[in-house]
Amino acid sequence: TWKWSARSIFNRNTLKLFVAHILVLGVSLALYFPLHSLWKNTSLDANASSMLQMVIIVFVDALVYIFSCLLMKEDLVYSFVKKRGQKENE
Repeated sequence: TWKWSARSIFNRNTLKLFVAHILVLGVSLALYFPLHSLWKNTSLDANASSMLQMVIIVFVDALVYIFSCLLMKEDLVYSFVKKRGQKENE
């Protein structure tokens, strides 16, 4: 089973997903401190500012993840784009 598992885990597609996750982590860290200081200087209470910060970071992270997977032509995400394109052409 190790031979089959190793091929499934350590392949090009998994590397693409790993790179996309690293990009998302970098964007999250890059957004955290500017957003934190931005909301800290407003009249919002701590819970509301934390929630707003989290929503913005998750939204931006989702966009970064999807676009990075599309750019790297990750199999699963790219297959959805191809299927959608085929349906629109019909």
